[in-house]
Amino acid sequence: MLLQLRGGGTTQIDKNYNAELKNVEHKLYDSCVIITWENPDDEFFKGVRIYKGDDAFPVFDGSSFESLAEIANLSNGETYTFKICPKGVSSEGIFIEGKNSVYKTVSLPKIPEETEKPYTGKISGLDYVCGDGNVTFTWENPDDEKFSGLNLYVDGEFYENFSLSDEETNYLTQKIAQIVSSCSDRKGITVIDYDLKLDKKAEKGCILNSRITWFFSNAYTLLKDESLLDEAKHGYAFLKDYCLDKEYGGIYWSLNYDGTPKDTTKHTYNQAFCIYALSSYYEASGDAEALELAKKLFTLIETTCMDEVGYLEAFTRDFKPESNEKLSENGVLADKTMNTLLHVFEAYTELYRVSGDLKVKRRLLWIMDLFGEKIYNPELHRQEVFFDKHYNSILDLHSYGHDIETAWLIDRGCKVLDDPE
Repeated sequence: MLLQLRGGGTTQIDKNYNAELKNVEHKLYDSCVIITWENPDDEFFKGVRIYKGDDAFPVFDGSSFESLAEIANLSNGETYTFKICPKGVSSEGIFIEGKNSVYKTVSLPKIPEETEKPYTGKISGLDYVCGDGNVTFTWENPDDEKFSGLNLYVDGEFYENFSLSDEETNYLTQKIAQIVSSCSDRKGITVIDYDLKLDKKAEKGCILNSRITWFFSNAYTLLKDESLLDEAKHGYAFLKDYCLDKEYGGIYWSLNYDGTPKDTTKHTYNQAFCIYALSSYYEASGDAEALELAKKLFTLIETTCMDEVGYLEAFTRDFKPESNEKLSENGVLADKTMNTLLHVFEAYTELYRVSGDLKVKRRLLWIMDLFGEKIYNPELHRQEVFFDKHYNSILDLHSYGHDIETAWLIDRGCKVLDDPE
């Protein structure tokens, strides 16, 4: 079977694939090795397979977009030989392994067991007060850079039930609320310096206003303090009167100090945070207008801010696509991002929780499938971050914080959906 090459001629790629990988290197880590290479400039090249020893199945089977593989769960002190093989594709779409494989033999260092000396730091001023069924301890921490906290044992058993009392929770919430309230000039949240001095002419971010509205709404739902609901109402009024574009719809990126539009970018990420705020405000206030506005933004995202593959990123004021500088970094401009998808999921979770709208539920389930099929990398046990328009990763980047955040939000989504699977 023959395939036509560009510029004329034929090649028997179904029998012989001769591409070569260049600059194959490796680095050793605790129980794993990372192998890197340069992909060949070859129209038939479709990726790399890596075999460990005589194993029949590859430990890595990557695409042509990748030039790095992490081989984990190895034994320290052992030696391994890896066969690194380029793969092409035949005219029938069948992967064919090239004959120019590269072999790497690596020896993982044996890591000695740690024999650290016992920590000798001491607390001082230990005191206690007995209450109704509880004991409160107070102390002074040691002035020691190695100190990282205390373990408490009761009758020889480790005691894990540390928690803030209701009084402590209420106190901290009220103190945070006071500080945030002091940032407001009644035309939205502005900027304060270290000494809590207000900059009344600072730019006002619409995402920040959404987050603050969410905070006061949830604080009121928890504590039932009417002053907190008043702050939430202020955040909602500012959102509705200033952040919302009454001509083209959607939420601006930022405003001038007087409430006039400054950055009129319409970003899907920003629309999602507004839904997040409106849903919590509706729960706190019972204001049906807020829920209706959240549903309108949901419809806007679903009809305007996505294509057949997933959610798009940045738009002009009248929703023409534009480049995504706001949520890109490290020298790439991403067509799609994990971060936007995550916060759309977060927003839809809250909207479904307070509305029970089945359209929202269906989108939540679809987004979870997208995370499982496109965002999560099962070989590297992480999420990818930046993507082209087809959700192919365009940058080797690991965001540990977002992995933690996604784990929590997916778990919350499953609970709201009442779907443990």
